[in-house]
Amino acid sequence: MAGAITFNVLVAIVPVLLLAVGIGSSIAAARFGEGAGELLNVVLSYLPALEGDADLVEPLGRLLQGIVAERTEFSLMGAVVLLWISTRLVSCLRIAIHPVFELQRSRGVLAGKLYDILIVLAGGGLILLNVGITLGTTTLQAFGIVRLGLGGATTAILQILTSQIISLASAWVLFFLVYWKVPVGRIPFRTAAVGATFTAVVFEFMKGAFAWYATSVADYSSVYGHLTVAAILFFWIYYSAVVFILGGQVARVYEVRKERLSR
Repeated sequence: MAGAITFNVLVAIVPVLLLAVGIGSSIAAARFGEGAGELLNVVLSYLPALEGDADLVEPLGRLLQGIVAERTEFSLMGAVVLLWISTRLVSCLRIAIHPVFELQRSRGVLAGKLYDILIVLAGGGLILLNVGITLGTTTLQAFGIVRLGLGGATTAILQILTSQIISLASAWVLFFLVYWKVPVGRIPFRTAAVGATFTAVVFEFMKGAFAWYATSVADYSSVYGHLTVAAILFFWIYYSAVVFILGGQVARVYEVRKERLSR
């Protein structure tokens, strides 16, 4: 299931980004401007910080610059096509979660597709919200630093802490939304919160561990050559999918233990 999620993430990620940039630039172009830098920061917050041949900033920056540059081609028909492709990922996540929570219900073809479109739109909205929060936090930070006259070391620590908090919070909200709303059937709020907490914390810890492994231990460039970045992205998405499924298992164990204790 982690492999299936990985494939569908790679298929759906560009359509989701196109939707986010297209809708965002249409609604709030004056506020976000070109938006590539802020969007890149949001995407990188879900990825490990790598260096050298494994650095993801430059290739992803070029990708997002291209997406933003072509956003003028964003149309209603294009939005419908992108939404349809993006729903593959939601369906895949549902298929992975249902056995974990022992669910077998279905919404039907049409109702299910419409619901998946709503989930994709919510995911795109979270990306835009994350961009806005990042911009607002950066502005407040700069204002506070100037007003308080903080030094370089204090400023760096404050920026790191703020970045970590925003990254953890955005990951938690994303995982919570998936655990709570993607399955067909009622997943209790607390159960989804437990799964999201476990997954978000492990996800953030794994970003540092994977960055250390990819830059200090593994030598991807000698094996994959020019495909190093693609290989690293594939492995990162795969391991993240494994953590996501494990988070569902933790949430299910919590739910079962709670049911037994209530008897």
